[in-house]
Amino acid sequence: MMEHTIDVGLPQQAPAPNEDCPVFQLPNELLVHIVEALPAPVFHGRRFNGASYPAFALSHTCRLWRCIVMAYPRCWRWIPCTNSHWLAEGLRRSEGALLRVHFDLNYSWNSPAPDLTGLSEQASRIEAVIMGDRHGGPPPFEWETFSTTGVLLRFLRDNEFPAMRELILAQWKNRRHIIDLPPIFLDNTTPLLEHVFISDTNLRPGQAFLQSPLTHFEMARGSPGRSLNDIAEFFKSVPRLEVFIAHHRVWLSDARLLETTTHHPHSIPLPYLRQLRCEGAFEGGLAILNLLALSTRCSASIANWNPYEFRWNRKTDWSVALDILSAHLSAVPAAAMSHSASHIELMYRRLEGDTSPNEAALSMHYVPESSNAEIVSFRIRLYAKDEDDARSFYTSTLRTHLAPHLFGATHTLRVEFANPDYTNPADDLWSSLTEMSAIRALKLAGDAGTLLSKLDIPDHSLRETLPDLRLLTLSRFDFSSEPEVRGRIAALQRDGVALETLRFEECAGVPLEELALLRASAGLVVECENNEE
Repeated sequence: MMEHTIDVGLPQQAPAPNEDCPVFQLPNELLVHIVEALPAPVFHGRRFNGASYPAFALSHTCRLWRCIVMAYPRCWRWIPCTNSHWLAEGLRRSEGALLRVHFDLNYSWNSPAPDLTGLSEQASRIEAVIMGDRHGGPPPFEWETFSTTGVLLRFLRDNEFPAMRELILAQWKNRRHIIDLPPIFLDNTTPLLEHVFISDTNLRPGQAFLQSPLTHFEMARGSPGRSLNDIAEFFKSVPRLEVFIAHHRVWLSDARLLETTTHHPHSIPLPYLRQLRCEGAFEGGLAILNLLALSTRCSASIANWNPYEFRWNRKTDWSVALDILSAHLSAVPAAAMSHSASHIELMYRRLEGDTSPNEAALSMHYVPESSNAEIVSFRIRLYAKDEDDARSFYTSTLRTHLAPHLFGATHTLRVEFANPDYTNPADDLWSSLTEMSAIRALKLAGDAGTLLSKLDIPDHSLRETLPDLRLLTLSRFDFSSEPEVRGRIAALQRDGVALETLRFEECAGVPLEELALLRASAGLVVECENNEE
């Protein structure tokens, strides 16, 4: 077997080739790619060990791998600061590589200050600071959590970070304690900072770190300001923002739609914003949407609290809310609904329980530019405790007052009703379909399938209402409880509906005899998936 020499700038004491391991017969370039593709380690505070650090584990498989891995400092750029030994080891092994430093809040430090002494000396090569799990809930209420937070805040305050691009400060406070971010925080020492995630805090107007070229800003359990004016100043300070996400908000619930502000509606341009997501206080999300001037390429999502978690959902003034929402959608051209991926989804269901509220959701997907096939979405979700709010989400209300030009141009509509808490939802849906003649694909899920029973009423013709309908899908519908709908299935083809495909998904009591007749009809395809007899 031919010897294979590995030349990756290794030290003179590099070991001899290992011919017993086939991987070392690969070209040097591929070995380098293997090393560069090593995943990030999993940190578990002081319990962290080398076995969960891929670079360390690989370096201990044989002397050849150790030399290769040690020749690439980027393998060691993840620094577990909670463990003093591995903090020192990481700084030593990473040499001049940019660092991603991690702080674990689930474990305390006996002597945190010495741990950060060496790290402060390397602040100029820190690329990211990550504290806590951004996807998890709040940490346990422990005093060491506050100790860790204080040490980290001093570290951020006292050092300059010319290479920092990402700052993740998650779970640093118990949910009961929302703090104001200290006025001296990063100062103006982060000229490259682009991505910030921060939890359990409120921002103050004019904080210096907001002058960084931020493109991604995410908050949990906090607010970018105490008033609409503060929030407006925040957005004015981040003109290059591409993503804004606020969820589990608390203080933003104080922002009211008609609150006095010195800023006119849609007066703050954010031309690069492509995602706006506000989950928490519905009115707070609407207030933000009302402040901003967004491009049609921006996906927006607004939702209020799940009532099982929060009990103070405020009743929404829908006369104002629909004006704000429609102002955003009015700029979207009707042609945006002509793309094959464009569609509208409506969902209305009553949650389980005697006093449970209604959940209503609208989702619109469209392609606003013919030269760019990127799909843009618009979503609103509401948990309504009373019928007044619920009625604002009726299909006919949304079609008429929100975006009639988009509803009228859509070719695909998906509707789901589940124990809706209002009378005759099918009547409301039918009245909307009479103004949506472009529909080619219609999906009726749950109780929405009762729409077909309306075809027995004079002047209710699916063929005349939806002349271009080619695909009809019935999903999660119980035919045994709705004999009127069962009878209408067989009559669809006889009535002259230009259907090409009739699909049943997860339905019960599907009328098999009627389906046999439909299959025999020329040109009609019947599809069944996961149905119950």
